[in-house]
Amino acid sequence: MGCAEPSVVQATLEAWTAEKVNPMHPARGRIFRRPRQTYRHDYPWGWQWRDADMTGRPCGQKAQFASKGYFAKPRHRRGRQEGDGLGTWYAELIGERWFEGKIQLNTAWPPLLEAAEQVLELDEDQRPRTIVRIDSGGGSLGEINGLLGRAYPVQAKDYSGVRAKTLAESVREWIPDPADRSRQRGWVTLPADRYGRPVRRVAVRCRKKNGQGGYGIMISTLSPKQGLLWAGG
Repeated sequence: MGCAEPSVVQATLEAWTAEKVNPMHPARGRIFRRPRQTYRHDYPWGWQWRDADMTGRPCGQKAQFASKGYFAKPRHRRGRQEGDGLGTWYAELIGERWFEGKIQLNTAWPPLLEAAEQVLELDEDQRPRTIVRIDSGGGSLGEINGLLGRAYPVQAKDYSGVRAKTLAESVREWIPDPADRSRQRGWVTLPADRYGRPVRRVAVRCRKKNGQGGYGIMISTLSPKQGLLWAGG
């Protein structure tokens, strides 16, 4: 058998608009729910664990969603961003969405979260047992408060590097990281009154290759004991 003409393939792809693809998502969810452990997770037994990730996919400038953005190799070319919702505990892909090349995780996270909720059919008892981890690209104040408002436990990195340095200045005692002696950690002592629920914040500082100090802030709704149990400590 021969392959279809490239023009036919292109015309077929162009016919698949968002209006035609969106109705397929519920069917994909039903297919996912049949064999997947993420859907059958026993929430009273233990935490569920979810992540979201973005992967740059370079493509031609005429492709749908193609735009200039950051792509590792080579940088600053045209492409799209693939957003993936992950059931991390079971290493399962819950759902994916495509975005313009300039879109970052803080913009892509809400639709990925909504899609995962629909696929997993999460209810008000399951959300508080589902830990959501967010990298710094999605750890803005608004995104975290959105999760807190829906009763999710959160483990996140603060989005703002400037705010991270300011918060790190409030640390009263720095403790060396046993895994990396060049890195130190300490509790942030400034009030966290801008968040919708109580959170704990840990500042991390290290020395960059250029000799300057680097800072990061971890934000968590878990107690230290819960964090150790969750991490297997």
